[in-house]
Formats: sequence, C-alpha cells, structure tokens
Amino acid sequence: MKAKRAIAIGICGLLGGAFWYFLNRPPELPRIRLPDGGEFRVVRIKYTPRSSGETYEHNLGAAPAYQFALWRLLPKFLQSRISFPNTGIGYQSSYDPALSVWWAYIDPKTGKPELGATDYVTTILDNGEQRGPNWPHGTDEGYRQILIIDPPTTSKRLRFRLSSEYQPVEFSIKNPAYKK
Repeated sequence: MKAKRAIAIGICGLLGGAFWYFLNRPPELPRIRLPDGGEFRVVRIKYTPRSSGETYEHNLGAAPAYQFALWRLLPKFLQSRISFPNTGIGYQSSYDPALSVWWAYIDPKTGKPELGATDYVTTILDNGEQRGPNWPHGTDEGYRQILIIDPPTTSKRLRFRLSSEYQPVEFSIKNPAYKK
C-alpha cells in the first residue's frame, strides 16, 4: 500500500513538474544560419508597458528589477557594504512603453558574438505597414539592440528586416505589446 502511494505521488510530481516546465519555458528565439557559416541569433526580447527610464530592464544581463528595489531600501551603511546589483550591458530606456530586441552575429570560427557590419532595421506589421528606419545600437561585447519606443499594439507579430555582416536577415517575433 505504501509503495503504491509513493509511486503515485512520484508520478504526480513528475507530471506536475513537466507541466510547470512547459508552461514557464521561455519562447524559442530566432536563430538563422548565414551563408558565410556564421549565425544571426536573437538573444533577448524585453517589453515594458510602462516607463523604464530609471531602470535597467532593457539591458542585457541585468539583475531583476526586484533586486534594485531591495537594494534601494537598504540603509545607507548597508548600501556601502553591499554592491549595487548588476546593471548588465546597454544604456537605452524609455519613459514610454518600449520593446527591445537584442541580437548578435555569432562568428563561425570563435562561436562568440562579434560586432560587425549592419544597417538600419525595418519593422513590418501584420498589415504590411513598414516602420523605421531604426538603428541597432551596438555594445563592446558584440551585441546589438533594436529599441522601439511605443511599439505597435495592433499587430500580433512583428517582422524585422536588416543585414548582419553584409547578409540580409529577416525574422519575426510574437509582439508582446499586442492588445486584442
């Protein structure tokens, strides 16, 4: 009797864990193999429906917002002893809703991000309307950020057209700003 109960509890735990994993896993981000052997890779998508002007939410690799809030609540003598949370890389934010798409060209020889040639990004909505041009700002670490202030809310998907290392790239994402 005890063995059957333990097995049933174990199976329920596994099924519950699998269900939780599939509900909470991050969406697949676009990865495109390029003719030169390199790869175009989207590494992060972040949407803020409110101001991000005083935060690091659009930075790549920044600590979660709650860590900054907790640090700011500390008394001054503790703030001087506890380091400020990691701000990540990047420097763009907005006092309006914003969408950032971080991407990189992955060098085929090193397998690492490389800040190479690009051009302006065009954003294409579901209805075919084209917005832009938008310059993808780069970082020393080899990543680029497309920042869209007041992203469209009427398009379910957003398509982006740009070039990476002189090679045309087009990809699409589910629009996190979409409102039904």
